[in-house]
Amino acid sequence: AYHLENEWQKKFEKLNDLWSVRFVIFNEGKKWATLWASIISSIVMAGVVVIGWNSMSASKLAVAITASLTFANIGVQIVQMQVDMQSRMTSYDRIRFYSTNLPQEVKRSNINPIDPPEDWPNSGRIQFNNVTFRYRSGLPYVLKDVSFDLKGGEKIGVCGRTGAGKSSLLFALFRLIELDPKLQPKMIDLDTGFLVENDQTEEPNKGRVLIDEIDISKVDLSRVRRSIAIIPQDPTLFTGTLRYNLDIGGKYLNDDSRLWEVLDMVEMKDVIAGLPLGLDTQVAEGGSNFSAGQRQLICFGRAIL
Repeated sequence: AYHLENEWQKKFEKLNDLWSVRFVIFNEGKKWATLWASIISSIVMAGVVVIGWNSMSASKLAVAITASLTFANIGVQIVQMQVDMQSRMTSYDRIRFYSTNLPQEVKRSNINPIDPPEDWPNSGRIQFNNVTFRYRSGLPYVLKDVSFDLKGGEKIGVCGRTGAGKSSLLFALFRLIELDPKLQPKMIDLDTGFLVENDQTEEPNKGRVLIDEIDISKVDLSRVRRSIAIIPQDPTLFTGTLRYNLDIGGKYLNDDSRLWEVLDMVEMKDVIAGLPLGLDTQVAEGGSNFSAGQRQLICFGRAIL
């Protein structure tokens, strides 16, 4: 797509060359360390022969020479294992870094946090107030001063050219991009893998998103994402049972009637009832045993639940 095959091929060749250079250097360094270990072992063995030639009997000298040969082999192995361990410590350090220092999403603002009622959102009203954000530091804004008010129950279509920011609205709605600068996690440099500070001279993200007049930045992040749902153009089904794909959180483990009710709402009840295992039918990887339309309807049912 987009005729970028040559660009990706050049990138692959560049990365492959960088890896090959490091691999050759590693192997040459290992051979160099082994050479020096062999030289030291040979000196030790020669010393044993010189010292023992006049002070040991033939049998004792033979034992000493055999022991020095064993020492030489063990010395080489120790050096090789040490070199391997040092090279692998780099991988360990990188794993430890990514397992402990990755930026984490902040659950909510500490300023006047809100715990919404159990039935939130009730009406489904969505308000965007002067929403302005970029995906990361150094990039242009994808949305700038966007404001609108969607009443609960309305069906809204968002139209625009490619790159206009239609899908970006969902990033703010699901808090995939934080509008409050205090909630924004640090970024990771793609070349080095280390944390980088945001440009302090840049204008930060700003604006507010309200659902039923509650600022979602002040609500626990998991609660926000549990309370809203999205059905993408390419629906996603997970390997497992149909029951699991409908009720991932296990909220209706003992209430199949609710699952069948939702399947009836999305007009999939007869299809699932006709399967030998019903709700326990195994979903193939990517939902390949269902048509694209059926996958969308199953995702629709999951969103309702």
